[in-house]
Amino acid sequence: MSYALGIGTSALQTFQKNMDIISANIGNVGTDAYKTKRGEITESFVIQEKRSTPSPGPAQGSNSTAISMGTGASVSGITTLFEQGQLVYTSSPTHLAVFGEGYFKVADKSAGGGEKAYATRLGDFRFNSDGNLVNGLGYHVQGLTGGAISYNVTLGANDTLV
Repeated sequence: MSYALGIGTSALQTFQKNMDIISANIGNVGTDAYKTKRGEITESFVIQEKRSTPSPGPAQGSNSTAISMGTGASVSGITTLFEQGQLVYTSSPTHLAVFGEGYFKVADKSAGGGEKAYATRLGDFRFNSDGNLVNGLGYHVQGLTGGAISYNVTLGANDTLV
């Protein structure tokens, strides 16, 4: 009886974790560049209740079969699905998109004397007051050789290009 309760509890906990993952997917349906997640479910430990007995002779098989019982299931990991999302046109010339594989490299220049690099697929970039192409957090978009991308631009009201 205690196995049944343990297996039932394990199933409920696994179901709840999967519901959390599904809820996060639904909650982020409108979030740009969000990647869907999927829970990976595996069987938990197996308890061997009874071992099989040795065969009485060569090639005769066992006299009795083993009895094994699983202790339930669990979420063994969460997989991010890197599928291509829908590309949406905007009127901003600094909004970019990655179609297929790849990421934009951005760098946080305010990271305590150094810079910390990140990869993102979110391309809602803009120019800062220094003419650098930056993301919404102010991280500088990096070029292929690692340097920041900058232009000579004039920003008007509401940080629009002039």
